[in-house]
Amino acid sequence: MSINKNQRNSVSRLLKYSNKLIKKYKNKNNLAVVFDIDDTLIENMRIGNGEIITIPIQGMLDVYEKFAGQDNISIFLVTARPETYRGETLNMLEEVGITDFVHLYHRPLIYLKKRKLDPRECVCFYKETARMKIENDFNKTIILNVGDQLTDHQGGYFIEGWKMPARYTHDCMHTNPVEYPGIVR
Repeated sequence: MSINKNQRNSVSRLLKYSNKLIKKYKNKNNLAVVFDIDDTLIENMRIGNGEIITIPIQGMLDVYEKFAGQDNISIFLVTARPETYRGETLNMLEEVGITDFVHLYHRPLIYLKKRKLDPRECVCFYKETARMKIENDFNKTIILNVGDQLTDHQGGYFIEGWKMPARYTHDCMHTNPVEYPGIVR
């Protein structure tokens, strides 16, 4: 399955924008780029026999590799997939060539069990907390946060964000882009 025109334009613009960011921060250290996984880096597709296959989104592997190839930038992945899928997720990432990252954050099940929140609100809180940990535990400044849902960007802890066009919308809470300074579209 190929990506649609909006996705293709966004990926193309992001690839060009990544060159500007790399140049802008070339003399800085302790930098990070955060990627969501599903419908940002990869797409899961069901084929005729019901089997699910994983393919990288066209052009996004180039964006990922561009940042991963920089000595001063570390890659972190933050997914809403539950922690119980860690092994499956790591295998899937390796199959598509996404292996050069510092840490993979999965959503702990505790967020759904103890917080009694709407699952989408839970994702917002979890992803914000993951970015805060990257900043505090790894002493990194997140120069770019890339994801397809508003939940990928809520709560801050990044300088700039790139909102990919969403194939499936699970955005929660606020939907006014004006309320998300720093998000580049």
